[in-house]
Amino acid sequence: MSSSKNYLKTTFSALCLVGAGLICSSAQAGWTIWTNASGDGLWETAGNWSGGLPNYASQAPIINNLTTTGPSTANTGTYSYDYLRVGHAHDGHEGPGTLNINGANLSSKDGGNTREGIGYGNGGVGILNISSGSLTLGQQWVSIGGGGGSQGTVNQTGGLMSFGGDNPNSISLGSSNSTALYNFTAGDLLTKEAFALSTGGSGSSIFQVNGYDAESSIQIGGTSDDYNGAWLQGAGTTLSLGIDGGTSQGTTLINIGTGTNGTHSGQAEFASGSFLDLGFNSGAQSGSWTVLTAAGGIVDSGLSLAPSVDESVWSFSVVDGIGGSQSLVVTAIPEPSSIALMVIIGGAMLMTRRRRKA
Repeated sequence: MSSSKNYLKTTFSALCLVGAGLICSSAQAGWTIWTNASGDGLWETAGNWSGGLPNYASQAPIINNLTTTGPSTANTGTYSYDYLRVGHAHDGHEGPGTLNINGANLSSKDGGNTREGIGYGNGGVGILNISSGSLTLGQQWVSIGGGGGSQGTVNQTGGLMSFGGDNPNSISLGSSNSTALYNFTAGDLLTKEAFALSTGGSGSSIFQVNGYDAESSIQIGGTSDDYNGAWLQGAGTTLSLGIDGGTSQGTTLINIGTGTNGTHSGQAEFASGSFLDLGFNSGAQSGSWTVLTAAGGIVDSGLSLAPSVDESVWSFSVVDGIGGSQSLVVTAIPEPSSIALMVIIGGAMLMTRRRRKA
């Protein structure tokens, strides 16, 4: 933490002691609320925020659409602030929120272990769409669908999502009775420590990978921060994979790395009652694909195929690797299509006719 930052916090604390009955809250006093007052829908327009353009001085940007504000879209520029919440359920600021990152670079700079939120608080509804640019969360961890009855969604089709929290989870997907989805198609997803999927009651928590992109990566731990990663998939949660059958990889690989710090050990842990949802994103064909590797091994306490998966087509196994690492491998033996059957039958009939003529 820089000396200037310490000075600001010390000064603020001193001010909070001045005057009888003065109520100070470093979080709420620092919020700047999305209003879209100009109507252009752009993050970078200062007039679209109640407290001015988000930066460290203005602390936390809160994006709640309320009734007519519409989504906030960040196209250009680089912005730093304390922490971010999209769809933040709080008295006086209720309402769904949407943030689109289409080229801008956003980052949280506070060294504290504050929770970021996409669909935050009881009943919060938040959506984050990123196609290019970046969202980097320094030492902070993010909760997607973090609160009873909340709804949190991340759609990543490109760009960088980098989560540096060591809570010890960098990402928490889902909570009691919440609906949480991380939908990954392309880009880079990096975490300092664990990716945890949880749910409860009527909740739903899904991490979805849509096929293979050669320039994309999903790296959980084992990054330049040198922390152990972990994949922690709880009961009732789902890892959903759309396989590109025409590729050797099938999907963008989920890689669980190791380091020398943190409380985890680079493992992928699947609780009893956790699910694996499998299907073809493209190119249905027989084959086997490695979809997840864990440098610290895989602990399978009861992972099973999702109820909607055809068990006559799909299966999975845990395969040993080098140095204690293990991989999750999925296999498909699809049934022949009706067209393929017709070709086979037609070919057999043709061969029979030729033999008769001979």
